[in-house]
Amino acid sequence: MNTETLQKQFAKLGRVKVTTRPDRDRFFSLNVSQDREGEFWSVTLNEGDDQPDVQVLDVRPDEKALLLMVRDEHKSKFLMGLDEYDKKFVASIPLERGVRDVITAKEALKPKEVVESQNRANVKHKHRNKRKNDGFIRQGEWFFIPATGFEVRKFDILKKDEGFNRTGSRPHTAEFMISRGGETVYVRRDKVLSQKEFKERSKEDNFKPYLWRATVRDATVYVKGRIKAPDHKTIILDEWHIVRSNLEHEAPSKRHVAFLD
Repeated sequence: MNTETLQKQFAKLGRVKVTTRPDRDRFFSLNVSQDREGEFWSVTLNEGDDQPDVQVLDVRPDEKALLLMVRDEHKSKFLMGLDEYDKKFVASIPLERGVRDVITAKEALKPKEVVESQNRANVKHKHRNKRKNDGFIRQGEWFFIPATGFEVRKFDILKKDEGFNRTGSRPHTAEFMISRGGETVYVRRDKVLSQKEFKERSKEDNFKPYLWRATVRDATVYVKGRIKAPDHKTIILDEWHIVRSNLEHEAPSKRHVAFLD
């Protein structure tokens, strides 16, 4: 790997630091770190001749993003860039095949409901990666899809100022929320227990059930009103929208990314 070349390519967007660690076979990790000069991307590799091959495949300053490929036993691709506040991010791409540049990487992160919605709305290709178009509104890793025909039913539970997040990520908050379906689970930090697992663990003498928070997994979530997030601009949804996260969490290469949005 040519560190100087890598730094020049990243310099079109921001700083990158490449470091090595001993005694780790074909190890690598990606992160967003900070020093006195501000944020920087961190690429950490094992020492020696058996380093993974690291290449920047595409840089798009106008999109504030680049596509990085790391080849070890497998080939992994990562979208790295700047958000609306110019804060740095790293996102694992779930499918490597067909992802050749920043644009196709962004498309690969979209769940099928988002792709279907932008197709129904005939969103032009040049607008498909905007944060707001006729098919969806995006805030960080979350997409909000117009819930055409959605009606509140009398037995729906309307929640106010309710948070939602993926395990381990920072919460976003919806002014109004309704969820339907799903499975009740119990969460503590990055650990998740099903109802059956929680019941079995509750029989253990050293288990502390009060440390676990009950929540619903895989529900269909509808939101409306102000959607707030600590690191993103507040958006306002005048109508009900379905919530879907990007597909980063499905990428096998996610284990190499330390940064959490």
